[in-house]
Amino acid sequence: MQLHENNVATKPLKSKDLSEESIYQAIFDMQSTHEEKKKNVDLLSAKIKEEGGVTEAVRLIEEVVKE
Repeated sequence: MQLHENNVATKPLKSKDLSEESIYQAIFDMQSTHEEKKKNVDLLSAKIKEEGGVTEAVRLIEEVVKE
């Protein structure tokens, strides 16, 4: 799951594309869409909690570590 595809974060910047302008644009995009992204984060968080996502993630990590 890509966070920017779920509209909870800005699109990641690739290191080869870093510039003053690209960093400025990413900050501007986050500021201008902050409220919408915050709402989406809250919805996604509730869904993860409802599905027991954190518990399942911990279980899977522990399973891999034991191997």
